[in-house]
Amino acid sequence: MNQNENQNLQPDRYVEGDEINLIDLFVVILKYRLLIVGVVLFALVVATLSYYYYPQQQFQKALKNQKIEANLSFAYTPVVSLLEMQKQSKQSFLQAPLLLKALQQAGYTNFGYGDEGVLDTNTVDITDPENRSTALFLVRRKLIENKDTDGNEYESEEKVFDVNQSGNEVELLFRNMNEERASAFLNAVFTLSLESFVEKVKPQAESVVSSYERLLAIEDPNQGVQSAIETGKERYDAAKQLLSGEEDIFIKMSEPYIFESRLSLAEFRSSFKIKAVVLVLAAFFLAIFLAFLLNAIHNVRSDEESMEKIRAALGKDTKNSNYSTGGGQAGMRS
Repeated sequence: MNQNENQNLQPDRYVEGDEINLIDLFVVILKYRLLIVGVVLFALVVATLSYYYYPQQQFQKALKNQKIEANLSFAYTPVVSLLEMQKQSKQSFLQAPLLLKALQQAGYTNFGYGDEGVLDTNTVDITDPENRSTALFLVRRKLIENKDTDGNEYESEEKVFDVNQSGNEVELLFRNMNEERASAFLNAVFTLSLESFVEKVKPQAESVVSSYERLLAIEDPNQGVQSAIETGKERYDAAKQLLSGEEDIFIKMSEPYIFESRLSLAEFRSSFKIKAVVLVLAAFFLAIFLAFLLNAIHNVRSDEESMEKIRAALGKDTKNSNYSTGGGQAGMRS
């Protein structure tokens, strides 16, 4: 009977123990309520003041560093397809000397990874011929390879210069802080690339003209030669027009146009609200932790046995020191 009674009483004892633990926790919170309220109020004040200052600062910084996106679209004329030069066209835009010259023609004096218009350790004066090798390296790294100072590739939305081709249409993209210079840069790239591509296509066009005229010079052409003359007539005419300057290779679909995102202070404040709530909650839990930590320290300091263990761990022989102190005092009394 006694064993059964004990078994029946055990659950009640555990429940009572749980209730005591919960009460102890609540007592600790009540004991350090001023600390908890003080920390939370401090965090709330900091969050409130930051709400009116921090988003404004971030907004102004974003406005200062905001970059516009300039675009220029154009298309290849049929002569490029007839001469089978489409695959080589994109590379005509990705040449460091050409892009450097375009920057200079657009009015840029400094180029690099520093602030625009400021000459520092991250930029170079591209108007100085002595800096040409360094300028070409920076142009290749930033505009062609699209890499940052550490050699990491930019994300697609961070690329400074890009060339996108779809069929016979090409789009040039340039991100910059100056709308006028960005447009001038793309126009310069278009003009210089056109000149470069024409020079690249000329040998191919001359070869087409020369081969076709040799076919025409045959006095008694057979059926195969006549067929080659008929099928090659269109390529021959296109090559002749290109060499004479009557046919363009690129045709602009529009002048450079600008995309500029509109920043709003309300967006920055809305984003900061979440951070402020997280800050206050973190302060609350930190205050709870500090309350229990201080309570634990108080309990340890109040427990002489625990303090003896701590002193022993620190290498202090408290008993001997007490005896020696007591002996000294006894000697003085005698």
